[in-house]
Amino acid sequence: MTLKRQTQWTAVGTVLLAVSVALLGAPAVYGQGLIGDLQLFAPPRLDAFGGGRQASQGFFFCYDQLYWWIEAPEEQFGGPPQEPGDSLGLNWETSWGERFEFGWIGQHDGLMVSVFNLQPQSQYFTFGTFEINMINPEEDTTALFIFTDFQSRYRVKTWDIELSYLRRSHQFRRGGYLEFLAGVRYLELDDSLQCQGDGGAVLGETQWHLSAQNHLIGPQLGLRYFKLAGRWMLNAEGRFTAGFNFQNTHLDFQAGPEGAYGYLTGHSSAHQNEWSPLVELRLELRYLITKAINLRVGWTGIWMDGLARAPSLNYTFQTTPPVVGLDVTNNREDALVHGLTFGVDINR
Repeated sequence: MTLKRQTQWTAVGTVLLAVSVALLGAPAVYGQGLIGDLQLFAPPRLDAFGGGRQASQGFFFCYDQLYWWIEAPEEQFGGPPQEPGDSLGLNWETSWGERFEFGWIGQHDGLMVSVFNLQPQSQYFTFGTFEINMINPEEDTTALFIFTDFQSRYRVKTWDIELSYLRRSHQFRRGGYLEFLAGVRYLELDDSLQCQGDGGAVLGETQWHLSAQNHLIGPQLGLRYFKLAGRWMLNAEGRFTAGFNFQNTHLDFQAGPEGAYGYLTGHSSAHQNEWSPLVELRLELRYLITKAINLRVGWTGIWMDGLARAPSLNYTFQTTPPVVGLDVTNNREDALVHGLTFGVDINR
């Protein structure tokens, strides 16, 4: 584990600890009980005078089951755009995940923690022949390598955590509320590429593993509008994160010894910092079962920029001495993560 990665995990742990202490201290700050008027199985109060149903106060908890797509990388897969090699033909894939949100809110002020985790998505490919262009930094040209019996596995995973202060408006004349959000967000998107094939007389039996890790962190602002009418609630949210991306890329390459260059290895790592804005939109419809329990269904979309994606990075090959390396100049892709949500919430 690199020092940078240790530092990032230490920072996340410190923020989590601070928010946990703040949540435990919230009742003293606002002079109310943490639970408030929470009655899980009491019948709902549907009467409304001059507007929609009143918003809940006190402790809240939300759980969503996620069915999300992660946009595939642009994947030039070796060589610059004007001289591309073959393409894996990566697709948008879906996977299940979970999202938890919990916190406390009084009449106007509150705190919230939000976490989601999406299961890894994998794609497998087999080709009879596959061509890859590698950049020759010595001559500023590209070299074409042809592999037979080529196999590859692509894998991507993402998760995040958000820590936020909430500020809720008074109810509007026609019902509905605005809720402002300010806090910090950390999101990680990691993908990797594992390949093997026969490089013939040049490289022989070859295998390599390439990974790209994106660690986005930054301040976040958001706005939520929700309106309660009878048993129904319409919820719409938008969030913007001014993120900075601490990228880690790593290549382990191994070929030979039956190739022209004999036993050939390559180990290349790079650490880069990029501006990485993030925008999230949510649309939800909720149905009140009891006074405190809602069923919910909706859509979430997260767009982010400034990402390093493993299949889009380029390889370098120099002959004196023979070594395979990594070119990380193509490390500013955007990506969309979106999909359906199904869940339940308590007192939200």
